Amino acid sequence: MASKPHPEDIVGGQAVIEGVMMRHGDKIAVAVRTPDKDIEIREQTYISLTKRYKALGVKCVRGFVALLEMMVIGIKTLLYSADVAMKYEEKNRRSGIRWFRF
Repeated sequence: MASKPHPEDIVGGQAVIEGVMMRHGDKIAVAVRTPDKDIEIREQTYISLTKRYKALGVKCVRGFVALLEMMVIGIKTLLYSADVAMKYEEKNRRSGIRWFRF
């Protein structure tokens, strides 16, 4: 019989430009595919505000704080994935490769 999952076992994520961001416990990882078909991975430790400040862990406040946290984390990872894509586009622009957009 399978045991019940612990809160630490829950994994969440979202799509970013040419990649994915995943959060598990106190770790956040972003994997982005470059135009060269490589995958860049960035991992960092993140402690939630509700764990750092007990006052934000109150039931009425915790959900709103978690929503704001994930919005900020999501925007930061989107900017990171866009930066990876632009870095390679700039490299190709300098090398003379032209990208046509329709």
